[in-house]
Amino acid sequence: MVGQPTGAVTPGMRRMLWIAAGLVLIQGTILLALHDSTARYFSWTIAVPVTAAFLGAGYLSAALLEAAAARQRSWQRARIAVPGVLTFTTLTLIVTLVHIQKFHLAAPAPVTRAAAWGWLAIYAGVPPVLGYLWWRQAQAARGAAVDGRRLPPVLRAAFGLQGAVMLIAGGALITVPTRTASLWPWPLTALTGRAVGAWLIGLGVIAIQSWYLDRREALAIVFPAISLYAVLQLAVLGGFGNSMHWRQAQAWYYLLFLASLLATGIAGTVTTRRDSARRLSGVPPSVTQQGLHVAARPDRRLTRTGTHPPRPPGPRPALGSYDVCGRTG
Repeated sequence: MVGQPTGAVTPGMRRMLWIAAGLVLIQGTILLALHDSTARYFSWTIAVPVTAAFLGAGYLSAALLEAAAARQRSWQRARIAVPGVLTFTTLTLIVTLVHIQKFHLAAPAPVTRAAAWGWLAIYAGVPPVLGYLWWRQAQAARGAAVDGRRLPPVLRAAFGLQGAVMLIAGGALITVPTRTASLWPWPLTALTGRAVGAWLIGLGVIAIQSWYLDRREALAIVFPAISLYAVLQLAVLGGFGNSMHWRQAQAWYYLLFLASLLATGIAGTVTTRRDSARRLSGVPPSVTQQGLHVAARPDRRLTRTGTHPPRPPGPRPALGSYDVCGRTG
């Protein structure tokens, strides 16, 4: 039997990521499409529709991130999704248990009751299973180093700042939701405040992990998910503008924060795609061949540095071709 290559995503982790992607896709679709009908079609009643749409946008963005992680062969490129998802699901389970009386576990309508019990089963089951699979994955990928090019300094600094803001805001909403709700740009209850806080902490973990890893290849799947998250949340603001406290500064701070997330996602996506294009072109930034350094310049012939032995007699090679010493004709 052929074992897993060192550093590869294990089959169990891949299946878990696909399952998680499907579950959050369903949740996000329900919350966005039926934001006015959560009393019947969701696990608990969300009185303010903009909150339902906010949560739905988060779930759809998570679906993209988890599906992208499931498609990766290398654990180095998939690992960024797991700590944030595990943190979010664990916190959401705690929030659910604290506010269990608010959930539709005894609702008369079967569809409503099924939604509530399904929610409870998912959040009770995912954290221990995902934690175990993460441990198994860490054992299988032991010794696999994180390599690749570093992030541009501005991009890394943005991750650090955004992560710190989300962790602080999320922690405040989780611990003192009624007091912190006055600082949020739309009305929140204790339950919805803690639900929003769980999302912010999960996203903050991903941002801080991105700052810590500081490798473009390891974060390639994060940037499209960040871009989608920012676009969807901006669309939520556009669709539910009447629910926002626009006369208060926190609404504009929130808008600026979403703009910074979008800028980070777009800049990171452009950066990683440029790197991929360079790799596919077969002309790396620098190559060492037999002790001779050959520097690559865009849209120009390769130039050599250092000394070379004399060219042997005979016809010159064709323009752009190379001999065994790495010299050009």
